[in-house]
Amino acid sequence: MQLVDRQVSAIPLTAQADLLSLSRRSLYYQPVPPAPAEVAIKHAIDQIYTDQPSYGSRRIEVILARDHQLVVNRKAVQRHMREMGIVGISPGPNLSRRNREHRVYPYLGLKVNSLVNSHFRIHVLFYAAISPSGRYWCCASSATSASKSIRSGIVTNS
Repeated sequence: MQLVDRQVSAIPLTAQADLLSLSRRSLYYQPVPPAPAEVAIKHAIDQIYTDQPSYGSRRIEVILARDHQLVVNRKAVQRHMREMGIVGISPGPNLSRRNREHRVYPYLGLKVNSLVNSHFRIHVLFYAAISPSGRYWCCASSATSASKSIRSGIVTNS
């Protein structure tokens, strides 16, 4: 649907523009297609963003120069990203704030007296390779509310 009748009519274009509250200049405007270099830059930005949506304008600028041999400054990359409607994905604010709708479970360990040695027992076992001959260093950590101990030694495959 066109609001302005460009064919021969009883009302000239200037009067039609006044009736529609449009500037006459906008009636004669012909949009210019983008330059091929700009299209190539936008395609490269889209390819980079599709591979890594977390990249922002600074990282995309570096990748354009390194991998695509396109020298574009950061502000131009920001403008192209804004025109394309893409934004680097990043964590938002207040991620540590809890959701009030989620249920909070109380910590029941505060009301237990650790009279028995088996309460709150924690076992941690680490293995680290020392040599290619198959010798390993082993560290076992056992912690309870009453005592803490660490044992270590060398374990072989034989």
